[in-house]
This record gives sequence, structure tokens and C-alpha cells, in this order.
Amino acid sequence: MAKNEMLRFIKELKGNPKACIITEPLWYIPFNLYSPFASIYMYKLGVSDFQIGVILSIGLIFQVLLSIVGGIVTDKFGRRKTTLMADLLSWTVPCLIWAFSQNFWWFMIAAVFNSFNMISEIAWSSLFVEDCPEDKLVYAYSWINIAGSACVVIMPLSYFLMQKFDTVVVMRCLYLLAAISMTAKFISLYLLSRETKNGVKRMAETKNVPIGKLLFGYKDVFIKIMKSREMLTALFIMLSYNITNTVSSTFFGLYTTETLGIDESYLSIFTMITTLVSIIMMFTVQGKLNRLPFIPVIIFGYVLFIGNNLLLIFCPQSQVYMIYLYSLINAVAIACVTPRKDSLAVQFIDKKERSRVMALMSLIMMAITSPFGALTGMLSEINRTYPFILAISIFIITSFVIIFSKSVRRINKTANE
Repeated sequence: MAKNEMLRFIKELKGNPKACIITEPLWYIPFNLYSPFASIYMYKLGVSDFQIGVILSIGLIFQVLLSIVGGIVTDKFGRRKTTLMADLLSWTVPCLIWAFSQNFWWFMIAAVFNSFNMISEIAWSSLFVEDCPEDKLVYAYSWINIAGSACVVIMPLSYFLMQKFDTVVVMRCLYLLAAISMTAKFISLYLLSRETKNGVKRMAETKNVPIGKLLFGYKDVFIKIMKSREMLTALFIMLSYNITNTVSSTFFGLYTTETLGIDESYLSIFTMITTLVSIIMMFTVQGKLNRLPFIPVIIFGYVLFIGNNLLLIFCPQSQVYMIYLYSLINAVAIACVTPRKDSLAVQFIDKKERSRVMALMSLIMMAITSPFGALTGMLSEINRTYPFILAISIFIITSFVIIFSKSVRRINKTANE
């Protein structure tokens, strides 16, 4: 790649990967407007820490059930059509439910619909990567992060709204906005994309095959995963990231507002700092990071995650500037870890059976993750620092797995070698 690697990449990119990237802000902008306040919104409507954890676990359990058929649906109906239908069910519908929620049961029903995101992720990932050059996947995933970070220009809106109006009223409006914007994204992606070559092939191969037979075929895929050191490594890294991200995103807002005594309107500012720093890093150092050895960069990111959670745990009461620092460090850690975690998973997954492998790996990942929602909710009710101590433990274990993995060491080389 030339001097401005990231800019040159997006300029030359075509087809489905580009369609996925340019439509992503329509999802990310509303998501990042409401997500920092989601747990606060539930809490203000009478949902306890433990109930928040239960909602999380129920959603993950349904994701497990839906991931069983996710690969089959993606193969039978194609990546493009499946992405559209699953997105509408998993985001448009729950956003409308969240907008009018009254109690625990509304959030529970919304979580069930939101679990269709498991099918959407399988289909969207296949749509995104199958026609993208493998050696450019890190750049592609970096641009997904950049596209998502475009929300920084509108994020101060949440801060001002939360200061002037009631949190519940603001959240209802933000969820309605999300339903409109996300639906526009789903339809736009469908119109701009085309079915992948592998998708056309899989649709033809599975057209006349009964669903029961396709489900039974997962037995062979499961055996293939269990015998593959590479896929098991990818599964573990995806699993650990999913657990820690779930813990942080769900309980950060409650901890900072209810325990540290920081005004809830600042939550959008913290997210904005993380987003802004991520954008700067993507355009300044991400290209250079992509040429560095894989292991040192991702381990550096995990070390930052560990230090950052310790910073959060030992943060003095009402010290908003410490949370500013936390947000800044978090952005650097995400820039180091996320593109590498995503590209590693793609490289290690069997390419011929991508959708079914991704579906089964997602099933295993969600089955293991699902109890952590109720567990972290219970830990949070005992002491709101405990979920972050759990996250630190997982970060440490994952770092050792990456360092000593022979599979990861095999790709631990610079991009320009």
C-alpha cells in the first residue's frame, strides 16, 4: 500500500465490501446515540441490575437457538436477502418496542427480537468478506470501524438532550430515530449489494436439500471445528471478546452514574471521546499498525484493556476527568484489538463452509456466553466493580492464549513481507 494506505484502499474498493462500509453509519449513528444510556433507561423504568443481567442472558440464549439455523438460512436464501430480513427483525422491531417500553417484560420481548441479530451477523459477515481480497481484510475491518465512528459529529446531541430533558423521554425519541435510520441502512445495503459468488453457489447446492438434512450436516462441521487448532483459537478469541464487551457495554453506565456519582449526560461525551480518538488513529497510525507483527499489537491492546479496567475500579468518586482518560485509552485498545480479532477469525475459518462454520461457532460462543449476563448482573448487585474484575481476568487469559498459540504465531508477520 502507498503512503495513505487507508485512503487508497477505500478509493480502490468496489462491490459488496464498499456497500457494507458506506451504509454502516446509518446503523452506527443511532446506535451510539442511545447505547450509552440503555442500562440507565432500563434502571429508570424499574429494572434491577439482576433483571438487566437476566434480559441479557435470555437474549443470548435465543441467539444460540437462532444461530443453529443461521448458516442454513444464509445458504438457502442468500447472504443479501437474509441480511435484510434478519436486520429488520433484529433492529427495527426491537427499537420500536424499546421506544414504548414500560417494564421488565417489554425489554425481555425486545431482547428476543434483537437476538435475530445472530442470523444477521452471519449473513452480513459473509456478504462483507467473501468478495474482499483476504490480504486486505484488516484494512476493510478498519474502515468498518471508521464508518461507525462517523457518529462522532452528532454525538454531542445526546449530551445536550440529557441535560435539558428527562432521560426516559429522550431515550424514547432516540429509539424511534434508530428505527428509522437503521431501516434506511438495511434497505440501502440491499439495493447497493449483489449476492456473492459463494452465496450463489451455496443457494444452488442447498436449494433442494431438506432443512433436517442440512441441520444434520452440522455434525461434520462441528467435527471439523474441533479438529482445527486455527478455528478453535479463533473461537476462543471471539468468545472472550464477546463476554468482555458485553460486560463493559452493559454495566459501564450503571457503574459510572450510580457508583461514581457522575452525571448520566456525560455518558455520551465518554463515547464521543472514544469514537473521536478511534477516527484519528484510523487515519494516522492504523496503516502503520497493519504492517507491524500481529501479536505485539493485539497484546498491547489487551494490556491497555486490563490497565483501563483497573483505572475504572480505582477511580475516585465524581472524578469525571479520570473517565475521560478511560475513554481515550479504551479507543486506543479497540484500534489495536478489534481489526485484528476480526481478520484473524476470517483467516482461520474454513472458506468453503464459511456460513455454516460461522453459524456453529456463533452457537458455541453464545451458549457459553449466555450465563454471563445473569452472572454479571448478580455480581453487579453485590458490588459494581466485580463485573470489571471478571473482564480483567478474561483479558489476561486471552493474552496468554494469543502469545502461546502456534496458529497465531504462524500469521505473526508484517503485511509487507
